[in-house]
Amino acid sequence: MLLWNLDLLIEEPGIFFTVIPLAILALLPMLVIHEVSHGWVANWLGDDTAKVMGRLSLNPITHLDRVGTIMLLLVGFGWAKPVPVNPNRLSIDPRKGMGIVGAAGPISNFVMAGVFSLLFRMDIVNLPDTLEGLNFSDVFAVLVFFIVQINVILGVLNLLPVPPLDGFRIAVGFLPREQGLALARTERFAPQIILGLILLLMFTGFLWGIVDFLTSAFLGTDLYS
Repeated sequence: MLLWNLDLLIEEPGIFFTVIPLAILALLPMLVIHEVSHGWVANWLGDDTAKVMGRLSLNPITHLDRVGTIMLLLVGFGWAKPVPVNPNRLSIDPRKGMGIVGAAGPISNFVMAGVFSLLFRMDIVNLPDTLEGLNFSDVFAVLVFFIVQINVILGVLNLLPVPPLDGFRIAVGFLPREQGLALARTERFAPQIILGLILLLMFTGFLWGIVDFLTSAFLGTDLYS
């Protein structure tokens, strides 16, 4: 995130030190809700591992991973500590259960994007024409926008069927057994795959068109035209 906006820091430092803290303020709680959602659903399905370990808390310190948080702040792509889930304690087939637990994260992000976008759709908040000289209502509108956009980003990225993202668990859980198990075997290459994904996002803008489209759809206006 910071690395993408170095030009803004040089050209408009006042805007930089307004926008970046707002983006971080929007990001951290949404990342926590994403992780806690996994634990809530696992607990609902019979595995209380996350609950026993105190991972159903909304306290960010409980969930943030040091390296993942640094990556989030630098490039906008990172991770929190995975919520512990014991597939064998789930009340349904472990493979499908893990797929459902995995789906809980992206679903929570899209739900949050939908809830906060209502503030725009109901004209309670409106984005300012400029980021200079923001008053309180303008700052709040920008914060709400970031909450919607960041939730869309987290939801879209985590639906990619690559390890260790949630989409991988979903695909392994719901593909036919033979294909699902074959995909599961690629998990040992997760570090290489995630590095390749980060580079792809950094140098090609892969997925950002989808993110822009969905953000505009949630807000009910084309912000990018």
